[in-house]
Amino acid sequence: MEECPPVSTGPYKTLYNRFIRWSRMGIFHKIFMELSRKNGSVEQLMIDATHLRAHRTAASLLKKGALSRCIGCTKGGLNTKLHAVCDEHGKPIAMVPTPGETSDYKGTALLLDHLPQAKCLLADRGYDASWLRKALLHKGTTPCIPFREC
Repeated sequence: MEECPPVSTGPYKTLYNRFIRWSRMGIFHKIFMELSRKNGSVEQLMIDATHLRAHRTAASLLKKGALSRCIGCTKGGLNTKLHAVCDEHGKPIAMVPTPGETSDYKGTALLLDHLPQAKCLLADRGYDASWLRKALLHKGTTPCIPFREC
């Protein structure tokens, strides 16, 4: 069995500069959009969100006048919340980062117009809202969301 030749990535500063340049040019966004492009029909959608912890040095990004960079303050510290919609195979359809304190409702509202037509949408009880159920039914998608207990 052949061994792979060692990979030389070069100096870390070169990699960092390339990452920053590609981020500003939107190359990563274009790659993601191409990978998440809808192929064929979608039977069901799944939606959820997760918290991404920000490093403590990200606090300097919260200064007034600077862009938000989707970092917010929560009880757990600095966070970003990533809202994602996937198809029945787990392939991402749409994603949006928001500041960490953003509710699942608000993140879903940002994604709603970008959802393809599907038979149903699976979500946990954090997404139980009458406006969301109505919007999904209006799109022809059956909401499969458990009701919150009183």
